[in-house]
Amino acid sequence: MMNLESGNYITLNNLGSIIWEKIKEPIKESDLINYLLSKYKLTESQRKEETLICLEKLNAENLLA
Repeated sequence: MMNLESGNYITLNNLGSIIWEKIKEPIKESDLINYLLSKYKLTESQRKEETLICLEKLNAENLLA
């Protein structure tokens, strides 16, 4: 994906792509993490850490409203 304002490209892995799809509509961070926990076999702390890293990257590129 490309940030049209900065011209930076952002590569999302499978998890990042799912997060991107889920945040198109407003969603609480806890609901997003719970959704991911229900779909993938990782611990809550692993999933939360990966989710926060992805959201921080998207936010750094001003891609979150």
